[in-house]
Amino acid sequence: MSEGAENKEAIDFEGLIDRVKKLVGDKPLRRFAQEVGVNYATLRGLFAGKRPYLDTIAAIARGAGVDFNWLATGEGSPEGPLAEGAEEVVYVPLYDVEAAAGAGAWNEDEKVETMVPFSARFLREIGANLRHLHLIRAKGSSMEPLILDGDWLLVDISQTDPRVSGVYVIRRGGHLLVKHVQPRPKAKAFFVYSENPQEKKGELVREDDLDVIGRVLWIMRRAG
Repeated sequence: MSEGAENKEAIDFEGLIDRVKKLVGDKPLRRFAQEVGVNYATLRGLFAGKRPYLDTIAAIARGAGVDFNWLATGEGSPEGPLAEGAEEVVYVPLYDVEAAAGAGAWNEDEKVETMVPFSARFLREIGANLRHLHLIRAKGSSMEPLILDGDWLLVDISQTDPRVSGVYVIRRGGHLLVKHVQPRPKAKAFFVYSENPQEKKGELVREDDLDVIGRVLWIMRRAG
């Protein structure tokens, strides 16, 4: 990724407004906001001179089908790598958020550290919704050896109904946690448990009491 995509200070904010206006064209701004999946008030704020978060820029780029780096910096072309015959790239925001401990907040106001490029083909192969992906860090040992302290977790926040067993980011007691979640239809509940055998046994959580943030689709860590 170029420096302009990684460093928020290098983003061409004045040019960004002009490029977004070109994407909007003659459409009503509210309609464009709905098409790209961005809050209408956020776009109005952008046009009024308020600097957007990186994930907002990424959402506009994804929704409008243009290259993130072009939209953010003006470099390259709207088609991005596709214009050169390269594979389609999707930029996913890495949030300054840790799951397994800490505050439970996770929303658009959270700080985005950087945008991480992924192959769109790869993301589709693992069943990801390209418009609803976030990266966060794991903290603690409750999911070892599957997930280690400091691992990056690729989370699809559109997958919040764990009818299929998997690893999910959930909110419990004001904390973000990473846990295995298995449905228990007869009990109208979910069995939530850790990977680490030294942790306490799992618990049944009623369907209405389980606050699911999203499903973990991929785990990233440094080798060695």
